Amino acid sequence: MQIYKINFNIHYQQWSQIFLSVSKPTLTQSWNYGEAKVKAQNWKVLRGIITENEKPIALIQAWYKNFLFFKLVRVSYGPLWIIDHPSLEQIKGAFREIKKKWGLKKLSVLSIAPNLENSFDHNKILTELCFYKRKSRAYESGWIDLKQSIVYLRAKLRGNWRNQLCLSEKKGLTFQVSNNIVDFQWLICCFNYFRKKKNFYGHSIELLDALYQESQNNYKTEVMFVSSGNERVAGILLADYGSSCIPLIIWLNDNGRKLNAGNFLLWNSVLYAKSKGCLWFDLGSTYNNTFKTGLPHIPFQLIGEYYGL
Repeated sequence: MQIYKINFNIHYQQWSQIFLSVSKPTLTQSWNYGEAKVKAQNWKVLRGIITENEKPIALIQAWYKNFLFFKLVRVSYGPLWIIDHPSLEQIKGAFREIKKKWGLKKLSVLSIAPNLENSFDHNKILTELCFYKRKSRAYESGWIDLKQSIVYLRAKLRGNWRNQLCLSEKKGLTFQVSNNIVDFQWLICCFNYFRKKKNFYGHSIELLDALYQESQNNYKTEVMFVSSGNERVAGILLADYGSSCIPLIIWLNDNGRKLNAGNFLLWNSVLYAKSKGCLWFDLGSTYNNTFKTGLPHIPFQLIGEYYGL
């Protein structure tokens, strides 16, 4: 009989070492993202290792707030599987322990976006464990495999995307990376103005600021921008975490669109991530976004949002 447990006695060095071994981690399960949630939004954080017969099989990070007698617990795109291809039995055992830890019997309400691909079997497991599915759009994205050669990646660009990239490369654009907080503040101002103009929310400014401040050796959040002469026409905020990275902001002005600076920016960001040793580039949400999907990627859709009561 397999025995599953969650061990919450874990420190930063241990977490970081295990996190680096995860093939395709998620930003929201990284240590610095948890710390940013604490600083920006006053959550408390709890981290643990899920074990099977005392052997580690997954990492889990939850943040929580107390309301009177109840605790609201959030797990975002977790747990992270340490093992390759966990079996259905292992998935069920891990989520049974998660439910046991943060169910109504423990005066907790759990909101969880499981790090599971959207499949019949995965939905069935969660239903059998009395998780309740919320009406929400399942997260869709794609992984770029940075272990492939630059020649291969370029050859696999969608035809019209590659043509736009070629045009941008003939227009004298430059790509720069910055760790200067002034450039971070510039990009945040551009992003904030753009989202108000287009009436969308995006990431919390306070959270982005806290995440930038939390940058550490293996968890850098950096600004990259494209210039045409003395004018900055595009910018990106790229967070790397363990073996992967993800764009949190992509911004272009009107001139940048005319110059195809978005293609130039994203392609050079991919090359930069590869040069730093990242193995995977998460495109971020690709729902209704045909631009990002012009890059060669492995598409995936997660299972969606659930409550554990």
